[in-house]
Amino acid sequence: DARKITATAEAEAIKIRAEADEQHYKVEAEGKRQINEAANMLSDAQIEMQVKLNALEQLPTVIAESVKPMERIEGIKIYQVEGLNVGNSTNQGGNVANGNLAEQVTNAALRYRMQTPLVDNILKELGFNIDLGIKGMTDGMLSEATQEARQEVTQIAENEKTPIPDA
Repeated sequence: DARKITATAEAEAIKIRAEADEQHYKVEAEGKRQINEAANMLSDAQIEMQVKLNALEQLPTVIAESVKPMERIEGIKIYQVEGLNVGNSTNQGGNVANGNLAEQVTNAALRYRMQTPLVDNILKELGFNIDLGIKGMTDGMLSEATQEARQEVTQIAENEKTPIPDA
């Protein structure tokens, strides 16, 4: 008898839950129907405004996704070298306009002074020490070459079992 009462109670509970779910779904469907009817009654201007509002709501996500590839960029350097070859300007006749000797010397000196910081910066970025002139720019190459030559001499001397010469 107890099992029968329990089974009946469970069946009744399932039936009550199903009726409640059915009522819930009916109310939800009616609400959606009313929302759709209201949306169908909107004017074109209201629909356009809703589309724009939706786009604005999505904008932060779109921007975040579009800049993700830029996160891996360490830096951007732009060197504008347009105009470095100023001395080759031509006059209206198609001839090279060089001016007199004084103008040529002055222009060459000014171009040199204008281009020096640019060239110095490029050389520094390439790893050359420009503070010591040509010696500073070649020291790294010479010391590497000298070190490699010493290693070769040491290797040969060890292979031939001869004394290593002093540097």
